[in-house]
Amino acid sequence: MVEMRYVKTSKPIDISEWEFGFGDFHEIISRSLTEALTNTLNNHPPCIELPFMWAYRGHDGRGGKAVTDPLTLYLTLPLDISTDGECAWEVSLSEVIEDELELIDRDRATQISAALRDLADKLDKIEDE
Repeated sequence: MVEMRYVKTSKPIDISEWEFGFGDFHEIISRSLTEALTNTLNNHPPCIELPFMWAYRGHDGRGGKAVTDPLTLYLTLPLDISTDGECAWEVSLSEVIEDELELIDRDRATQISAALRDLADKLDKIEDE
């Protein structure tokens, strides 16, 4: 798994506007939860993984069925009861790129295409053990 890095220019975690229904305790609870989430994510950053790597074993590496799309990405968050970060979300890299196609100009499309070709070249050079 690859640990994600916090984008320093993004806004910090702040759940002060979330409604918990705790009345007078709202401020202290939201501040405490914001601090807990911030500390947890700083100490255990979300991770990205390719569950297709487990497909040859007939599962996704997390107890689910094997993933058939080799570009499926799992984002794992340290928000479960264990310390293994089993809380996961999925998306296909293809979906991400396709969703942005109408916004991409020719120059950016060329750059993305070249980066994907470079990665494909590295994959093509892997030899069987």
